[in-house]
Amino acid sequence: SCCSSSSSVAAANRARSPLRVTSRQGVSSSGDGAAIMLPHHFLDGAPPKTAVISGADGRLSDHHLEELYKERNLLLGEIDREERERCWYFSQLEVLSQKLAQLPRIDMFSLQMDLIRQQLEFEVQRVRSVMEERFGTNEEMVHRTQMHVARLEQLEKELQEVRGSQETQLQVRSAERPTVCCFGVVVDL
Repeated sequence: SCCSSSSSVAAANRARSPLRVTSRQGVSSSGDGAAIMLPHHFLDGAPPKTAVISGADGRLSDHHLEELYKERNLLLGEIDREERERCWYFSQLEVLSQKLAQLPRIDMFSLQMDLIRQQLEFEVQRVRSVMEERFGTNEEMVHRTQMHVARLEQLEKELQEVRGSQETQLQVRSAERPTVCCFGVVVDL
């Protein structure tokens, strides 16, 4: 099934989750089953504990770091919700497709079988229509996923820059402290 191979992004440690961008074979007319994988570092858990840097710059960078993590987690949550919804729709389509495939093939026309087949085909079309209304076309889903990935990459880059800036500030502050050597032990003051 569509969802059995993907883990929830919201789960502990933010396990890797494929983002399905097209329908599974047998469900869509294209027959493609493509997936985009986000690199693991995008899916890491909560922000790491950072040292609090005193001064206006430190508080500002801590706040900025917190805002970046917040936006990143909101985006990952949105991706996760959409993925779970799409999986539900795909599972519905899969069940209907299996029912259609299991209908007996008979040589003689059967009004009952024809009505059942028409009803199942109608349900498949209805689910596809609702899904397209909710998520857009396959091209729109791909575009939205690409936008999410691009924003996650940008957030990751900004997070690395802020972390690097904080590390540099900590190193500068450490270098500014005088040290005293007592009995062969270096002590920071």
